Amino acid sequence: MSTMDLRHLNQVQLSRRWSISPRTLERWRVEGTGPKFVAMGPRRRLYRMSDVDDWARSQTFGSTSEAKR
Repeated sequence: MSTMDLRHLNQVQLSRRWSISPRTLERWRVEGTGPKFVAMGPRRRLYRMSDVDDWARSQTFGSTSEAKR
């Protein structure tokens, strides 16, 4: 695996990692609610691992009352 592959995930890779639909990531991009992404042209979207990790940490809660969505 190349250095690029270790630092970035595409939509399918991230959806598999989190066991969610790729369409969920698309919806989150439109809504601005998911992790930051890098636009590489009109169709290619990549997620930096550092942004993925930061976003996941921001979604960590101690109780359901903290997780108001």
